[in-house]
Amino acid sequence: MASSPPPEGEAAHEHHHVHHHHHEVLHFPMPVDELRAKRAAANQRATAVIVKSQSSSKKKSADAQGGVLLEPIHETYVLDHVADLLRKQHLNMTAPSFRTRIEPEVIFSANLFFRRFFTRHSVLEFDPLVVIFCCVSLACKTEEFHDTDVRGLMLMPEGADSSGSKYVVDPKILAEVELDLLSGLNYDLVVDQPWPPLLLLCRRLVSGNHLDRPTAERIFRHASELLTSKWPYCDAVAAFPPGTLAACSVGSVWPTIVSDSTTRDGLEVVSKIIADMGAEEGSSADELEKTLNEITILFTDFERNRSDSMMFDPTLMMQLVKYRQKFERTRLRTLAGDESRASSRKGSKRKSSKSKEGGSKKAKKSKKETAPPPAPSVLSSPDASSVCPSISGDEDEPAS
Repeated sequence: MASSPPPEGEAAHEHHHVHHHHHEVLHFPMPVDELRAKRAAANQRATAVIVKSQSSSKKKSADAQGGVLLEPIHETYVLDHVADLLRKQHLNMTAPSFRTRIEPEVIFSANLFFRRFFTRHSVLEFDPLVVIFCCVSLACKTEEFHDTDVRGLMLMPEGADSSGSKYVVDPKILAEVELDLLSGLNYDLVVDQPWPPLLLLCRRLVSGNHLDRPTAERIFRHASELLTSKWPYCDAVAAFPPGTLAACSVGSVWPTIVSDSTTRDGLEVVSKIIADMGAEEGSSADELEKTLNEITILFTDFERNRSDSMMFDPTLMMQLVKYRQKFERTRLRTLAGDESRASSRKGSKRKSSKSKEGGSKKAKKSKKETAPPPAPSVLSSPDASSVCPSISGDEDEPAS
């Protein structure tokens, strides 16, 4: 893994410690175990920064003293809980004045962006609620649904009669987070969607005389429901290719649509179609069945995690807010320290340059002591470039 050398100094080393993982190229889809290992590593990096910032504080929590602020597994709990909130908002959009259709492609891309971002970052660093709606906003741009009003998705009814509503997240914040989101995604915004392969499979079900057209259309609708309102909200969206998700969705709904059949029957038909099209590794009926079982487990975990009691603990939520504030303060101090050291180094270089220039002038003057001093003139004034630093040459590099 190629990475830039760390800046000098302790604070700069800390800055490098916090951000070095941005240089790592992550490839998706990513196996579930690796996905969660990356998430745990992000948790540990953020924890180290926050605990270090508290080391000089008189007040330290027991968790901070033990080096644990949030258990790595609970990172997944928080992500699942927030993803479920997006799902509920999507299914129950309110306020007719803002009512708009959020396309399935946007939901799929947004959830993938969300899971990818939190393999590099921790919920101790960024508020996942802000990030997930920022992901939706970004997905509207990448999928070219520019007329979509994301604000309607962020409205939540207020009061029993739902007469009023409020924003879950202030829409103004999204623009502030977008650059961090882009950086966390390594500016890779290309997302392959599962609907083209799903549509192709359903067409082949008809053309290959496996099903009649009305039945194939029902398969498509029910499979699309899985790919829109269920599977994308769990880790499956980042763990499996979209074509595999499409194939497994057909097998999953098969016994519901086709009488006297099983999921295995559907997967065998799908596997045969894929083989006829030029099968890739992992598309046999056995492999698809194994993948479908893994997806089912991930979604079952999601359903459990999203409603875990810890997600409704206001004390924990407030503590997470405090941790994020401490992390941000540490990050800003680090950046300020980097800029200060850079300015000091440049100032030293300027003084050294002036000292050498002054020494050479004194030497020249001593050689001409016997001659009368020349009359002052514009030509004998030092060149402006030797006194004033070049703006382009001394410009600070943008903070990463």
